[in-house]
Amino acid sequence: MITADFRGAAFIEHLKALPCYAGLDLAAVSDLTAFVLAWPLNDRVATYPWFFLPTEGLAERCQHDGVRYDLWARQGFLELTPGKVTEWQYVVGRIKQLAEALNIRSISYDTYGARDTVASLLETGIETKPFRQSYAGMGAPAKRVEALVMTGKLIHTGHPVLRWNMDCVRMERDYADNIRPVKPKRGMSSKRIDGIVAMIMAVGGLMDAEQNAGPVEFW
Repeated sequence: MITADFRGAAFIEHLKALPCYAGLDLAAVSDLTAFVLAWPLNDRVATYPWFFLPTEGLAERCQHDGVRYDLWARQGFLELTPGKVTEWQYVVGRIKQLAEALNIRSISYDTYGARDTVASLLETGIETKPFRQSYAGMGAPAKRVEALVMTGKLIHTGHPVLRWNMDCVRMERDYADNIRPVKPKRGMSSKRIDGIVAMIMAVGGLMDAEQNAGPVEFW
């Protein structure tokens, strides 16, 4: 992978006028929520994530998952929402701020528990579309992400939460050779892959746009 500015400010500034596509993986109750943007850059894809976690119970989650959520929050890599469960209004507020600053063309989302969130996102005027979490739904964009990683064409900032998600994920294959991201079988309850799921959804939106209009030229 190509590494850019670690904290991402200059990275985002460089890309902010270009069209990008979002993936949103909402936490069911109190796990990680991930919002990931993907920018098509010729045969490469640039990506940047935002992660959210409830404030209350943070120490217990650090101990259970074996990672320093508290440190990531202090460093600005993780945003803490008020209360014991994921505050979707906070997440929507952050997405709306990003929508004002960036050229987001679509938001792909997992339909599970997303009704109220999606209703609020419609206020941005950005196209929102459900994304099937099945093998068939995730197969093509998951393979695209896998190929980008293997060829060094996924441009990122070294975001530690996304790196951890990448370390947690494995790709599972069905009889039709479709793949989708899953947690490892051992220690599954302490692993998180939300950022990878959101990235695949974002790349799926990018691929839809390419199918409709062709590749986006850059540089």
